[in-house]
Amino acid sequence: MVAMLVVMIAMLATVLVLAMLTTALFTTVVTVAMLAALTVLVVTFMAAMAAMVATVLAVVLLVVVIRMSSDGQGQTEGRSKKQCFFHVIYSFLTN
Repeated sequence: MVAMLVVMIAMLATVLVLAMLTTALFTTVVTVAMLAALTVLVVTFMAAMAAMVATVLAVVLLVVVIRMSSDGQGQTEGRSKKQCFFHVIYSFLTN
């Protein structure tokens, strides 16, 4: 009778340990998967931000080049009347 009780307790302990190990393994796998997904999300966000900044910079430089080559009335200026690069940037930001 005592031996049977010891066997039952050992079986229950084994089942409990297996359940705990399974839970720990599942939790670890889920945590690693979530960290990987978060890493992909951060890298994707950074790439999107870099692309957006590059696009804005390209548009600003295009506008600056266009404004440097015109007199504000749609006419192309001669070389002697062209504005300084920093003056164009200043007028672009203040207007």
